[in-house]
Amino acid sequence: MTRRVTLQALISSAFLFAAATSLSMASPADDYLKQKKQITADVEQAVAKGPIEDADKLDQQALLELQATLRKLVGPLDIEGFPAEGKIALETLEQDQEGSGGLDGLSYTSADGQRQLLVTTKALLTAWFNTNGQVVERDDALAAAITTPEFYTAVINDGAAVYRYAALPVETDKTGTIAKAILFKQGQDDVAPAAPDQIGVTEIHGNRVYVLWQKITVHDVAQCKNAYKPARDTQETFESCFAQHLPAQGDYSALVKQAQGITDELAGAR
Repeated sequence: MTRRVTLQALISSAFLFAAATSLSMASPADDYLKQKKQITADVEQAVAKGPIEDADKLDQQALLELQATLRKLVGPLDIEGFPAEGKIALETLEQDQEGSGGLDGLSYTSADGQRQLLVTTKALLTAWFNTNGQVVERDDALAAAITTPEFYTAVINDGAAVYRYAALPVETDKTGTIAKAILFKQGQDDVAPAAPDQIGVTEIHGNRVYVLWQKITVHDVAQCKNAYKPARDTQETFESCFAQHLPAQGDYSALVKQAQGITDELAGAR
Protein backbone atom coordinates (compact mmCIF):
# COMPACT_ATOMS: atom_id res chain seq x y z
CA MET A 1 0.00 0.00 0.00
CA THR A 2 2.88 2.32 0.89
CA ARG A 3 4.61 1.61 -2.42
CA ARG A 4 1.39 2.37 -4.37
CA VAL A 5 0.88 5.70 -2.61
CA THR A 6 4.53 6.62 -3.23
CA LEU A 7 4.21 5.79 -6.93
CA GLN A 8 1.06 7.87 -7.25
CA ALA A 9 2.83 10.73 -5.50
CA LEU A 10 5.76 10.48 -7.90
CA ILE A 11 3.45 10.49 -10.93
CA SER A 12 1.55 13.47 -9.53
CA SER A 13 4.80 15.33 -8.86
CA ALA A 14 6.07 14.59 -12.35
CA PHE A 15 2.83 15.87 -13.87
CA LEU A 16 2.96 19.08 -11.86
CA PHE A 17 6.60 19.61 -12.79
CA ALA A 18 5.82 19.13 -16.49
CA ALA A 19 2.92 21.53 -16.30
CA ALA A 20 5.02 24.12 -14.50
CA THR A 21 7.82 23.70 -17.04
CA SER A 22 5.36 24.11 -19.91
CA LEU A 23 4.02 27.31 -18.38
CA SER A 24 7.50 28.68 -17.79
CA MET A 25 8.40 28.01 -21.44
CA ALA A 26 5.52 30.11 -22.75
CA SER A 27 6.94 33.10 -24.59
CA PRO A 28 5.95 36.71 -23.88
CA ALA A 29 4.23 36.74 -27.28
CA ASP A 30 2.21 33.66 -26.31
CA ASP A 31 1.19 35.36 -23.07
CA TYR A 32 0.04 38.45 -24.96
CA LEU A 33 -1.95 36.40 -27.48
CA LYS A 34 -3.59 34.44 -24.67
CA GLN A 35 -4.51 37.70 -22.93
CA LYS A 36 -5.88 39.12 -26.18
CA LYS A 37 -7.97 36.00 -26.84
CA GLN A 38 -9.59 36.16 -23.41
CA ILE A 39 -10.20 39.91 -23.55
CA THR A 40 -11.66 39.66 -27.05
CA ALA A 41 -14.06 36.95 -25.87
CA ASP A 42 -15.17 39.23 -23.02
CA VAL A 43 -15.77 42.09 -25.46
CA GLU A 44 -17.74 39.90 -27.84
CA GLN A 45 -19.87 38.64 -24.96
CA ALA A 46 -20.58 42.24 -23.96
CA VAL A 47 -21.54 43.09 -27.56
CA ALA A 48 -23.98 40.18 -27.63
CA LYS A 49 -25.45 41.08 -24.26
CA GLY A 50 -25.70 44.84 -24.83
CA PRO A 51 -26.20 47.68 -24.52
CA ILE A 52 -23.57 48.60 -27.12
CA GLU A 53 -22.38 51.59 -25.05
CA ASP A 54 -21.25 49.22 -22.30
CA ALA A 55 -19.51 47.00 -24.83
CA ASP A 56 -17.70 49.96 -26.38
CA LYS A 57 -16.49 51.07 -22.95
CA LEU A 58 -15.18 47.58 -22.18
CA ASP A 59 -13.55 47.48 -25.62
CA GLN A 60 -11.57 50.66 -24.95
CA GLN A 61 -10.54 49.46 -21.48
CA ALA A 62 -9.39 46.17 -23.01
CA LEU A 63 -7.28 47.98 -25.61
CA LEU A 64 -5.53 49.92 -22.86
CA GLU A 65 -4.70 46.66 -21.07
CA LEU A 66 -3.27 45.17 -24.24
CA GLN A 67 -1.38 48.38 -24.94
CA ALA A 68 0.34 48.14 -21.55
CA THR A 69 1.38 44.56 -22.32
CA LEU A 70 2.63 45.50 -25.79
CA ARG A 71 4.73 48.36 -24.41
CA LYS A 72 6.52 45.91 -22.13
CA LEU A 73 6.86 43.39 -24.96
CA VAL A 74 8.12 45.78 -27.64
CA GLY A 75 10.03 48.15 -25.37
CA PRO A 76 10.74 51.87 -25.82
CA LEU A 77 11.55 53.24 -29.27
CA ASP A 78 14.65 55.26 -30.12
CA ILE A 79 14.25 56.76 -33.61
CA GLU A 80 14.77 60.45 -34.16
CA GLY A 81 11.51 62.31 -34.77
CA PHE A 82 9.29 59.68 -33.15
CA PRO A 83 8.02 59.43 -29.55
CA ALA A 84 9.51 56.78 -27.26
CA GLU A 85 6.11 55.22 -26.50
CA GLY A 86 3.54 54.15 -29.06
CA LYS A 87 -0.18 53.46 -28.98
CA ILE A 88 -1.77 50.11 -29.71
CA ALA A 89 -2.33 49.82 -33.44
CA LEU A 90 -5.71 48.10 -33.08
CA GLU A 91 -8.68 50.44 -32.78
CA THR A 92 -11.21 47.88 -31.58
CA LEU A 93 -11.53 44.24 -30.56
CA GLU A 94 -15.10 44.03 -31.82
CA GLN A 95 -15.05 41.61 -34.73
CA ASP A 96 -15.93 42.80 -38.25
CA GLN A 97 -15.57 46.44 -37.20
CA GLU A 98 -13.26 48.85 -38.99
CA GLY A 99 -9.98 48.99 -37.08
CA SER A 100 -10.08 45.35 -35.93
CA GLY A 101 -8.07 42.43 -37.26
CA GLY A 102 -4.92 44.42 -37.90
CA LEU A 103 -1.38 43.63 -36.88
CA ASP A 104 -0.60 43.47 -33.17
CA GLY A 105 1.91 46.21 -32.45
CA LEU A 106 2.49 49.80 -31.41
CA SER A 107 1.75 52.73 -33.69
CA TYR A 108 3.76 55.96 -33.83
CA THR A 109 3.38 59.26 -35.67
CA SER A 110 6.41 61.44 -36.35
CA ALA A 111 6.64 64.86 -34.73
CA ASP A 112 5.88 66.57 -38.04
CA GLY A 113 2.89 64.30 -38.66
CA GLN A 114 4.23 63.19 -42.03
CA ARG A 115 5.41 59.67 -41.25
CA GLN A 116 3.75 56.63 -39.69
CA LEU A 117 5.49 53.73 -37.98
CA LEU A 118 4.35 50.41 -36.56
CA VAL A 119 6.67 48.38 -34.36
CA THR A 120 6.04 44.83 -33.24
CA THR A 121 7.98 41.64 -32.58
CA LYS A 122 8.93 38.90 -34.99
CA ALA A 123 6.97 36.38 -32.93
CA LEU A 124 3.77 38.46 -33.08
CA LEU A 125 4.24 39.08 -36.80
CA THR A 126 4.68 35.37 -37.49
CA ALA A 127 1.65 34.54 -35.32
CA TRP A 128 -0.46 37.09 -37.23
CA PHE A 129 0.47 35.58 -40.58
CA ASN A 130 -0.20 32.04 -39.33
CA THR A 131 -3.58 33.07 -37.91
CA ASN A 132 -4.50 34.56 -41.28
CA GLY A 133 -3.66 31.40 -43.21
CA GLN A 134 -0.13 32.23 -44.35
CA VAL A 135 2.57 30.04 -42.81
CA VAL A 136 5.89 31.90 -42.62
CA GLU A 137 8.17 29.60 -40.64
CA ARG A 138 11.20 30.41 -42.83
CA ASP A 139 12.76 33.83 -43.34
CA ASP A 140 12.41 33.67 -47.12
CA ALA A 141 8.66 33.17 -46.75
CA LEU A 142 8.52 36.02 -44.24
CA ALA A 143 10.49 38.29 -46.59
CA ALA A 144 7.97 37.66 -49.36
CA ALA A 145 4.97 38.08 -47.07
CA ILE A 146 5.95 41.57 -45.87
CA THR A 147 5.79 42.97 -49.41
CA THR A 148 2.18 42.00 -50.07
CA PRO A 149 -0.65 44.54 -50.25
CA GLU A 150 -2.62 42.45 -47.76
CA PHE A 151 0.15 42.92 -45.20
CA TYR A 152 0.26 46.70 -45.60
CA THR A 153 -3.54 46.88 -45.55
CA ALA A 154 -3.47 45.15 -42.14
CA VAL A 155 -0.62 47.35 -40.89
CA ILE A 156 -2.27 50.66 -41.82
CA ASN A 157 -5.70 49.27 -40.88
CA ASP A 158 -7.79 52.34 -41.74
CA GLY A 159 -10.48 50.74 -43.91
CA ALA A 160 -8.77 51.41 -47.25
CA ALA A 161 -7.07 48.73 -49.33
CA VAL A 162 -3.41 48.96 -50.29
CA TYR A 163 -2.47 48.54 -53.96
CA ARG A 164 1.17 47.62 -54.48
CA TYR A 165 2.74 49.02 -57.63
CA ALA A 166 6.37 48.02 -57.38
CA ALA A 167 9.17 46.85 -55.13
CA LEU A 168 12.26 49.00 -54.65
CA PRO A 169 15.66 47.36 -54.11
CA VAL A 170 17.22 48.02 -50.70
CA GLU A 171 20.23 46.53 -48.95
CA THR A 172 21.32 46.05 -45.37
CA ASP A 173 24.71 45.04 -44.00
CA LYS A 174 23.29 43.63 -40.77
CA THR A 175 23.50 39.84 -40.65
CA GLY A 176 20.10 38.18 -40.34
CA THR A 177 18.21 41.36 -41.20
CA ILE A 178 15.28 41.39 -43.64
CA ALA A 179 14.48 44.67 -45.40
CA LYS A 180 11.89 45.27 -48.12
CA ALA A 181 10.49 48.44 -49.72
CA ILE A 182 7.43 49.01 -51.91
CA LEU A 183 5.52 51.81 -53.63
CA PHE A 184 1.77 51.78 -53.08
CA LYS A 185 -1.47 53.70 -53.12
CA GLN A 186 -4.60 53.29 -50.99
CA GLY A 187 -8.21 53.31 -52.09
CA GLN A 188 -11.65 51.88 -51.52
CA ASP A 189 -11.81 50.76 -55.16
CA ASP A 190 -9.26 50.22 -57.92
CA VAL A 191 -6.96 53.24 -58.18
CA ALA A 192 -5.48 52.74 -61.67
CA PRO A 193 -4.32 54.62 -63.68
CA ALA A 194 -3.19 56.93 -60.84
CA ALA A 195 0.46 56.66 -59.80
CA PRO A 196 1.44 55.41 -56.32
CA ASP A 197 1.81 58.10 -53.70
CA GLN A 198 3.29 56.29 -50.68
CA ILE A 199 6.47 54.42 -49.88
CA GLY A 200 6.62 51.64 -47.32
CA VAL A 201 9.67 49.98 -45.79
CA THR A 202 9.57 46.94 -43.54
CA GLU A 203 12.66 45.86 -41.67
CA ILE A 204 13.17 42.93 -39.32
CA HIS A 205 16.30 42.71 -37.21
CA GLY A 206 16.68 40.84 -33.96
CA ASN A 207 13.27 40.33 -32.42
CA ARG A 208 11.87 43.64 -33.66
CA VAL A 209 9.82 44.47 -36.74
CA TYR A 210 9.56 48.02 -38.08
CA VAL A 211 7.09 49.17 -40.75
CA LEU A 212 7.43 52.80 -41.83
CA TRP A 213 5.32 54.50 -44.47
CA GLN A 214 4.93 58.06 -45.73
CA LYS A 215 3.61 60.10 -48.62
CA ILE A 216 5.89 60.51 -51.61
CA THR A 217 5.76 62.04 -55.08
CA VAL A 218 5.95 59.50 -57.89
CA HIS A 219 5.61 60.54 -61.51
CA ASP A 220 3.24 58.79 -63.90
CA VAL A 221 4.66 56.15 -66.21
CA ALA A 222 3.41 57.45 -69.55
CA GLN A 223 3.53 54.09 -71.32
CA CYS A 224 1.13 52.63 -68.77
CA LYS A 225 -1.18 55.58 -68.19
CA ASN A 226 -1.68 56.35 -71.88
CA ALA A 227 -2.35 52.70 -72.75
CA TYR A 228 -4.76 52.03 -69.88
CA LYS A 229 -8.36 51.33 -70.91
CA PRO A 230 -10.79 50.82 -68.00
CA ALA A 231 -13.06 48.55 -70.05
CA ARG A 232 -10.13 46.32 -70.99
CA ASP A 233 -7.42 46.56 -68.35
CA THR A 234 -7.42 45.70 -64.66
CA GLN A 235 -5.69 47.12 -61.63
CA GLU A 236 -3.32 44.15 -61.72
CA THR A 237 -2.30 44.64 -65.35
CA PHE A 238 -1.66 48.34 -64.70
CA GLU A 239 0.49 47.52 -61.67
CA SER A 240 2.50 45.01 -63.74
CA CYS A 241 3.06 47.62 -66.44
CA PHE A 242 4.14 50.20 -63.86
CA ALA A 243 6.61 47.82 -62.19
CA GLN A 244 8.05 46.82 -65.56
CA HIS A 245 8.71 50.37 -66.79
CA LEU A 246 9.53 52.09 -63.48
CA PRO A 247 13.32 51.37 -63.55
CA ALA A 248 13.60 53.34 -66.81
CA GLN A 249 11.96 56.46 -65.38
CA GLY A 250 13.92 59.58 -64.49
CA ASP A 251 12.89 59.56 -60.83
CA TYR A 252 13.68 55.88 -60.23
CA SER A 253 17.14 56.42 -58.73
CA ALA A 254 15.77 59.06 -56.36
CA LEU A 255 13.02 56.67 -55.22
CA VAL A 256 15.56 53.91 -54.58
CA LYS A 257 17.77 56.36 -52.69
CA GLN A 258 14.86 57.40 -50.47
CA ALA A 259 13.93 53.78 -49.79
CA GLN A 260 17.54 53.01 -48.89
CA GLY A 261 17.67 56.01 -46.59
CA ILE A 262 14.63 54.75 -44.66
CA THR A 263 16.17 51.27 -44.52
CA ASP A 264 19.39 52.68 -43.05
CA GLU A 265 17.37 54.75 -40.57
CA LEU A 266 15.49 51.68 -39.33
CA ALA A 267 18.70 49.65 -39.17
CA GLY A 268 19.95 52.07 -36.54
CA ALA A 269 16.78 51.86 -34.45
CA ARG A 270 17.03 50.54 -30.93
